[in-house]
Amino acid sequence: AAELEDFSLAAATQGSDALGEAVVTLSQGSHVVVGRAVALDVIEAAANAYVNALNWLARPEGTPSSTFPPRGRETVPQ
Repeated sequence: AAELEDFSLAAATQGSDALGEAVVTLSQGSHVVVGRAVALDVIEAAANAYVNALNWLARPEGTPSSTFPPRGRETVPQ
């Protein structure tokens, strides 16, 4: 099971419509991963950051990170 090592919330922008950025650090055995997300709703940002970190833990061993981008950082073919 994954263990929560660290969690932080911060304002990514200023003003009344500020974006909140969540950063979640999880560990499982010797693996430590970081998930990040930004949203208008801090609850949504936190949930997405947690899912992002879980996705990093679930990625197949040996898969280069360039073929498994974190959520929100997908590349769009041109």
